[in-house]
Amino acid sequence: MALTTIKNLDLTSSVTGTLPTANGGTGATSFAPGKILQVINSVNGTIDSTTSSSLANTSTTASITPSATSSKILVIAKVNGIYCRHEDTALDLAINRDSTQIVDFGGTVGYNTGASSNDSGQTGDGVTFLDTPNSSSSLTYTIRFASSDNSSQIQINNYIRGSIRPESSITLMEVGA
Repeated sequence: MALTTIKNLDLTSSVTGTLPTANGGTGATSFAPGKILQVINSVNGTIDSTTSSSLANTSTTASITPSATSSKILVIAKVNGIYCRHEDTALDLAINRDSTQIVDFGGTVGYNTGASSNDSGQTGDGVTFLDTPNSSSSLTYTIRFASSDNSSQIQINNYIRGSIRPESSITLMEVGA
């Protein structure tokens, strides 16, 4: 059986009925569960510093307004340029949704155990977390940090070499339910 090639076929006026969707698509016009409905990305290069063991907000934050209360929010956070000022110090990290802590993802990041060493650095740490906020109001997600020993300085987005400053980021994806 030979294939026939049709040239210059105007599908808008020459064909009737329902046309198939290209590339195996479904032709659906509404969002199905599991679809990414929106993406918010925030990148920040501000050097944040603390000596406290109580979690404090960093400058890395992003806000999203879910389109439905049934939506989930996929949070992808990356902290870079970690600097610990003294031995036996670690960076504690967490993420808050508004004032509620939703995940703790640090505790040994940047840990420096060298007895004669005073400084340590690390490129970064990150976490991916699927949040179920049950809200259609604006939500703010913030990376928080603390110094494990309550006296030694901890920094993020610190210069790695020369004038190269790393940046931390937080990406929020609304996932339809």
